[in-house]
Amino acid sequence: MNQDARAALWVVLWSRTITTFSGAVSALAYSYSAIHHLGGPSAGVAVATCAAVGVLAGNVFGGLADFVRAPLVIASAGVLGILTSGSAYLIADAEQYTLPLWCLLASLSGMVTAAVARGENTAIVHVAPREDLQQLFSAVSIRAQAASAAAGTVSGIIIATDPSGPFLIDCAGWGLNVLLVIPLALRYPSGGANRPAFAAPELLRGFTFIAERRPLLVIVLVSAFANMFLAGAGAVITIDLITRGVDVRLIGLLETGVNLAALLGSIVSGVLSRRFATRLLFVTVLLSLTASMLATAVWGNTFVIMGALACGVFLIPTLGVSAAVTLASWTPNELQARVSGANSVMSLVLTSVSPAALGSIYVHTSRFVVMSLVASGTLAAAIVSGRLIPTNASASSRLEVTPAD
Repeated sequence: MNQDARAALWVVLWSRTITTFSGAVSALAYSYSAIHHLGGPSAGVAVATCAAVGVLAGNVFGGLADFVRAPLVIASAGVLGILTSGSAYLIADAEQYTLPLWCLLASLSGMVTAAVARGENTAIVHVAPREDLQQLFSAVSIRAQAASAAAGTVSGIIIATDPSGPFLIDCAGWGLNVLLVIPLALRYPSGGANRPAFAAPELLRGFTFIAERRPLLVIVLVSAFANMFLAGAGAVITIDLITRGVDVRLIGLLETGVNLAALLGSIVSGVLSRRFATRLLFVTVLLSLTASMLATAVWGNTFVIMGALACGVFLIPTLGVSAAVTLASWTPNELQARVSGANSVMSLVLTSVSPAALGSIYVHTSRFVVMSLVASGTLAAAIVSGRLIPTNASASSRLEVTPAD
């Protein structure tokens, strides 16, 4: 790997770290502000749903990185991130909240975060040799989890001190992101990928690519259904804790503990994803999550929830690295952003509605009912994984597999 490529990848890694930290700090603040200023748990569900829909849209728009240079996509989304978080800061500082506007800002925040992630992943694949992808995606995961853990440590304290503070931090994070794009653009390969001419229908080509390759399709669909339950569970846990009056600093500490567990999982993810078959990883992770969700259903103590979720998420980074390398290794350069985005969209179509669906069930029933339902869903996904994920989709064989025409 030449010196320019190393410098470009260094910029991408720091860009992801900064935006992950600032975005995680503001994400809790969006829910906290909605619940405390806009109508309680129902407002929290609405904002969480809009944020998920925004992430869905961002993964589609992020596919533009296949048609233009990835730094341009990252910079454009970064500027929109500055405007979004800056507006949220002004509203929170003046305490002039309205639910429609707050939902719009939450959705825009999710959209730009997802679009930047697509651009950054595409930049990694375009710049780095294929044999280095496992190590690089693992490095991205480690830094992102470290940033999330750090955000969890301080987010509750910042909100308790000044509810508008997280949005100012997010605005500064997007500003740094835009500045980092400058050295990335200077070091980015002049030709990039063999970029096709843009046409709106071409944004959807990643879906057909996955659909035509059964191993990828099965993995993506099982992931989508599992993520549907998990996204809703995360929203319900946060809303339940805030509604029960748990100190927001303790909620931030819970997020720190969970993210530290994911960070430890990220550190070993590169080794584990190379040594274990995808089927075994899916079944193990989903069974672990089933036990974790059952524990959160039965016990409402914050520290019990923290321990259960920490155990549940430990292996998730390994699964994420495994899936990312599989997609990148089987995908032509000119389709990287669209296939990566299609994979995310197929999950996000379901995760965008799950906070509203499970949140509505929570409002009319209880945490126990919702988390038991989630546990049933992850258990079903584990059974399906054991039967349908092919044995040859293993970490050791992926780079040798040639996609069918």
